[in-house]
Amino acid sequence: MEFTKEQLDIIKASDHKASLELKGNEVFAIYSLGQMHNKVVRMTDNFFNQTKVVVFTIDHINGESNLNFDNPEDWKEVNLERISFTITCPTEFGSSYSKFERLNDIKEIALLQ
Repeated sequence: MEFTKEQLDIIKASDHKASLELKGNEVFAIYSLGQMHNKVVRMTDNFFNQTKVVVFTIDHINGESNLNFDNPEDWKEVNLERISFTITCPTEFGSSYSKFERLNDIKEIALLQ
C-alpha cells in the first residue's frame, strides 16, 4: 500500500486528535465505520489489547466491495452478515498489514485528524 503524505503525517504525529470515536458495541455502526474507510485511525484490538495508528480499509461488507458511505440512510437497513477489513501501517521496509473478518476484533477505533 502506498500512503499519502497526509496519512503519514497523521500516523507520525505525537498528538492525535480524534474526530470520531467508537467503543464496544458502537463499532457495529456500519455507516460510522464507513466514514473511517481508507483513513488514519487509532485502533485497539480485542486479542492483545494493543493500540496502533493505522490506515483502516473495509475490504467488503456482505461480499460487496464497491462501497459508498456518502448517505447514512443507505446503511440503516443493512444486515451485516460478513465483513473483511485491513489495517495497514508504514514500516522501514514499506508497510505491514493485518486482515480481520469480524467486528468483534475491534475494541475501540477512532478517526484521527
